[in-house]
Amino acid sequence: DLYYRLKVFPIFLAPLREHPEDILPLTKHFLARFNREMRREILDLHPEAQACLTRYVWPGNVRELRNVLERAMILTSGEMLHLEHLPPEIGAGPADRPPATQTPPRAVPAAFPTEGVRLEEVERDLVRMALDATEGNQVRAARLLGISRDALRNRMKKFGFLSSS
Repeated sequence: DLYYRLKVFPIFLAPLREHPEDILPLTKHFLARFNREMRREILDLHPEAQACLTRYVWPGNVRELRNVLERAMILTSGEMLHLEHLPPEIGAGPADRPPATQTPPRAVPAAFPTEGVRLEEVERDLVRMALDATEGNQVRAARLLGISRDALRNRMKKFGFLSSS
């Protein structure tokens, strides 16, 4: 029902890769926002990091940019975000990047164990890593994982990270 209600008035929103001039203003916005939320004082991005952000194709659009900046702010202890605080795929040169129409592959283990991999174990490890990276902040951990806080709490209960009471 909601789908058909929304379909009455379609809205086209161009992808971020078609508007690279918006990347740095969005970056400033997210830095200010995360500075308030995390009680930090990251002043700016190093020019080399800015150049990499504007060259990247952003298959995940603004949400990916937001997540990359939040991750970088968690990783830095200084007043400026540098290239080493960004994920490796962001710093790849134009020749190393996939074309704009192609989504980059997700990280996969170099070799699967012969007995296979249990998806539940991988999910548990990702939840633990997100919680560790955010020092237990469930809202930020959920944002890093791209899920709601309630979904994160359900997974925490499932994996025994949170008592069910």
